[in-house]
Amino acid sequence: MSRNTGTALTRRRTYAIVVVAALVVGAALAPVAVERTSGPDGRIAVVSVDGYISTQSVGAVQEDLREARENESIRAVVLKVDSPGGSAAASEQLYMAVQRTAREMTVVASVQSTGASGAYYGMLPAENIYVTPASIVGSVGVRGAPPRPSRRARYGAARTRPPRPPTSGARRSRR
Repeated sequence: MSRNTGTALTRRRTYAIVVVAALVVGAALAPVAVERTSGPDGRIAVVSVDGYISTQSVGAVQEDLREARENESIRAVVLKVDSPGGSAAASEQLYMAVQRTAREMTVVASVQSTGASGAYYGMLPAENIYVTPASIVGSVGVRGAPPRPSRRARYGAARTRPPRPPTSGARRSRR
């Protein structure tokens, strides 16, 4: 019986050594496996630009872009755009916010359905703009009144052509 008892102890010791060795090897290889499977450091932030572009809606987008710039783990931003445009002032604010973010990290835009007028203008600083075949994109335009002539021009002080020579006093008849 002593021989069977000694064999059983040897098996238990061997089993214990194998388990401990497996744990040590697993603990040593775990960081390498996690690093290879997780990919490079950095996350991508998705910022939505939806609906009419107004000062209020752009304020929320500016805040999201600022947070993305300040977060060191974020390496890129995707602008998810679905907007027909909006006011010229708000579109300019959007443009400046995207431009500021594009200076610090990669910014790409994705148009879901519509990216027109001020929305298109706002995403122009992005490195790439991705669209679907059915997307409506483009047409940066601003409506405005034509410039009014200056006061000097209205009263003849600024002429664009030389004055007509004086006539000899004779009138032409129109027959």
